[in-house]
Amino acid sequence: MSEPTVRYLGSNAEIGRSKKWNLDRKKFFNTANILTRQFLVLFPRTTGANGIYNDTARKYGLGLATQLRNTGIQYNGGGDVQNWFRCEVIDLDTQAGPEEEFKTRLGKLSLDTLVCFVNPSKDSRYSTYFDHFKRVAEQECGLQTVCITHATLTAQKDTTQYFANVAMKVNLKLRNYNHAIATENRLLGTSKVAGVDLNDTIVLGADVTHTQKDSDPGSFSLAALVGSIDGTLGQFYGSMTYLDRNSEAIAQENMSTMAKQRLEAFYKKSGRLPANILFYRDGVDEGQYARVQTTEAQGIKQGYRAFAESIGISTVPKITTVIVTKRHHTRFYPSSVSNATESSRRTNCSPGTCVDSGVTHPNYFEFYLQSHHPIQGTARPARYSVLENGMNLTEQALQNFTYEICYSYVRATLPVGYAPPAYYADRLCERARCYFADLLKSQDAPDDSGVE
Repeated sequence: MSEPTVRYLGSNAEIGRSKKWNLDRKKFFNTANILTRQFLVLFPRTTGANGIYNDTARKYGLGLATQLRNTGIQYNGGGDVQNWFRCEVIDLDTQAGPEEEFKTRLGKLSLDTLVCFVNPSKDSRYSTYFDHFKRVAEQECGLQTVCITHATLTAQKDTTQYFANVAMKVNLKLRNYNHAIATENRLLGTSKVAGVDLNDTIVLGADVTHTQKDSDPGSFSLAALVGSIDGTLGQFYGSMTYLDRNSEAIAQENMSTMAKQRLEAFYKKSGRLPANILFYRDGVDEGQYARVQTTEAQGIKQGYRAFAESIGISTVPKITTVIVTKRHHTRFYPSSVSNATESSRRTNCSPGTCVDSGVTHPNYFEFYLQSHHPIQGTARPARYSVLENGMNLTEQALQNFTYEICYSYVRATLPVGYAPPAYYADRLCERARCYFADLLKSQDAPDDSGVE
């Protein structure tokens, strides 16, 4: 399949055969919302190989501010990028511990302050810093945040692309759009794309994450549902809930509540109730397909009815439910050099390779899609199994649409390996694990708080 055009403000991405592109001389598609005050570069007081000092923090702040300006993001204060940020050190190795120190420091900040936390490294000790920071900043203080890793940055010869990637996250935090997808010179969201009218369709993604075997006995599984807010697919908002431990399917009432929230967000942004629901469900094995239909899909319909009634509308949505499977043993190899990726020496098929017969399920509308170029090794295509097709999408329409939206993933300059709505749900589940890290971690895990 052919890739779509990836559009930035005033230009298109130059996509190579590996389907990657970069942000050099590119401005984000939409940067209407600006930074209203200086962002804060917050770094912990550390020593030794992982030591971070004020001059280092200022260098990181300057690198990020420069990329924010280069990609089109504006600061209300204007002027030199050195004035876009300020740096503060925080001592996390105290008797009170990181959680209380973050509460004290972040609780004093204005809600429109963006906080960039510099974590020393990704090893086990400092990963707890990340968990505490995200939980306090987002749950207790309501702040927008990004994190950068000192050890990763010091290993970079050129940090330009690193900070450009962070700038993508910042632009999203400001509720802007990084890039847009166009097919046949028509922008996603302004017309039908692969037979899907995105102005009248909400695209949902769901996933569930579980505890470890030796986690706290009172712990539970966590579920996430994300949904598009308009036809651009440039922003997805999410809801989270908890489930009985190791429950594979999301209970109907839980799904109904989350679906209603996602529809409310779509209605608030778009001013309309979508007639169609395209639902990508991640991480379900074949034995759970029927339960997904009887609980989750029904829960979405129930949430739709509840919200429709609340705004005085009586209508029934058309829903298409697609299971996304990443963990399987099916692999495909190119039959000729022309079908292989440039660097794979015939090891991998080109991104956009779709297989919908021969190895697919005899009873389901099913296909395999390799949408990405693997960093190393053999690519694993995603398997898509359609449980319900109320939107009456043709095989080709759903295949094309799924491939095209893989280029819309908001935090990457390449197509991702499976449908972004499912990917976002997976990311939200990871964030939920961060919020409940103390409850979900192994009871035998060492105490990495740094407090003796």
